[in-house]
Amino acid sequence: MNKSEGLSQENDDIMLKSLLHHIKIVLFGTKEYEKEWQDRHESAPDSGDWGEKDNDWVKGYWNSVDHPHREYLVQAIMDLNPCSVLEVGCNCGPNLRILAEKLPRSRLIGIDINQESIEKGNEWMKAEGITNVHLVVGKADDLSRYPDSSFDVVFTDAVLIYIGPDKIEEVLQGFVRVAGKGVLLIEWDDPNAPIVSAFGLRNYVFRRGLWVWNYQCLLKQIGQVRKIRSEKIPSGFWPDSYWQRYGSLIRIDVQTELDATGSLL
Repeated sequence: MNKSEGLSQENDDIMLKSLLHHIKIVLFGTKEYEKEWQDRHESAPDSGDWGEKDNDWVKGYWNSVDHPHREYLVQAIMDLNPCSVLEVGCNCGPNLRILAEKLPRSRLIGIDINQESIEKGNEWMKAEGITNVHLVVGKADDLSRYPDSSFDVVFTDAVLIYIGPDKIEEVLQGFVRVAGKGVLLIEWDDPNAPIVSAFGLRNYVFRRGLWVWNYQCLLKQIGQVRKIRSEKIPSGFWPDSYWQRYGSLIRIDVQTELDATGSLL
């Protein structure tokens, strides 16, 4: 086999592996991605999302603190003047690291499914003298440890692209329940996604093994949502064509005011 034939075979193998992975995601739901992220190790080869390939992928997240999308997201959070914030899918906490400097008196909590990311993040926060951030192991669809309206703001950063139709409504309901002011999502949004797909599943399209949601349509089915706005994030943040097409900041205003009878206004 010559070099070109070898490269062709390698490309075919990669395409087949990707196809099989996508089929598993569709057939078996969110748990496939949950397992991948839960089992991902610090020095796992070929997992360098932020330029730390073949090194420490968690450190790559920590070192990505200066990526321009983070300041954009943090400013949106700051606009809500929060005293408490929850990030779901925080990895080792680079977003919360920025918030800690800007909101030194606020309570900042992050949850992530990967235990090593949580342990490293807490270690690095302590080393930098950051005392108002605490990271814990947890899943997006289980916020039962937190009472209603226990945080002013709940946010995600490229997390719901891994949450499939089997869990997305439950996850969003949990966000809205524990948020006192609002929910902010940097995710893939498509207002033209079909209300009903060929498979009878609602409000999404499937791209490159990830989920693109029609958040306006999806969130209208969830109570306590007062207002939903979606804006395209600046195109220069990521060169990835899918992020440029679908990347959005979804702002969800949560209604938590009660009338004299205890009902939501």
